[in-house]
Amino acid sequence: MNIKKITYTSAIIAIGILLPFIFHAYIPSLQLGPKLLPIHYASFFAGGLFGPIIGLCVGIITPLISFCLTGMPAFPLLLYITIEIMVYGVTFGYLYFDKKINIYFSLIISMFIGRVANISSVYLIGSLMLGKGFVLLQLLENLSVSILGAILQIMVIPLIIKRLNSKFLFNTNTINYFDLLNPDKTCVLLNKDKIIYESKENSVKPFVKYIYYNGFPSKETILIDKIIGVAIANIAIYCNLKTVYAKIISKPALTLLENNNVTVFFGEVVENILKRDKLDLCPMEKKILTAKSPREAYDFLKQIVIDEDPIHLS
Repeated sequence: MNIKKITYTSAIIAIGILLPFIFHAYIPSLQLGPKLLPIHYASFFAGGLFGPIIGLCVGIITPLISFCLTGMPAFPLLLYITIEIMVYGVTFGYLYFDKKINIYFSLIISMFIGRVANISSVYLIGSLMLGKGFVLLQLLENLSVSILGAILQIMVIPLIIKRLNSKFLFNTNTINYFDLLNPDKTCVLLNKDKIIYESKENSVKPFVKYIYYNGFPSKETILIDKIIGVAIANIAIYCNLKTVYAKIISKPALTLLENNNVTVFFGEVVENILKRDKLDLCPMEKKILTAKSPREAYDFLKQIVIDEDPIHLS
């Protein structure tokens, strides 16, 4: 584990300790802890950003440090919560980080498995080992109090993880994909860490030419482009690509890709892709905005790039 990853993981653990403390210490009368489940976030963030092993470690360390510093969660609740959020970190990290399964599906499955682990630990540890009474209906009633917190997690966690991944490139391997554009490449297609295509041409020409002469790349292919606007975003969606990297990306392109379940990593976000004089929208972008589908957008671009028909920019 490198220094940067250790730093970020430590920050996640600190957040996992601080959030419950704020809810319990400063607004105890509202009893927001059991309702909003603030201690859960640390393991989900760790698993989603760094994988199941770190998710496991954060799931164990966070409640233990919290207990030592603040006395929360109290014993034996500490045991049940530790097991529960440990399972969250491992399961979510495995499904989303390792297997690249849809983040919402991964989160919901992880939450379900974590709840099962909680119920099981209450029975096995609390009832059989500690002699505590086990009333399933009461336990389920207690879990039902946290429904609001679960809904909030489903709304918030994917958005934060996607944004952090896009900005800081957490959920990637050791390759710095942007370096593949150096020194003067504008477009690179990568499949299984092997470059299958690269170009120095500007605008949409490289990607359109590749598709026209080689057919669609596989869904696992990664597009790395210097600048991505709605034109290239539409082509990526048309090809069913799942991952793209952009040194510069426009806000409309980022929204379009994310709305179509494409994972986006970027260096800088701009309002729009403009002409060289910065006075108006790029003509290519302006034309693509009239396309009714990614297929229609590709047809426009093919006519411009392959057929060299500039009338479509009029």
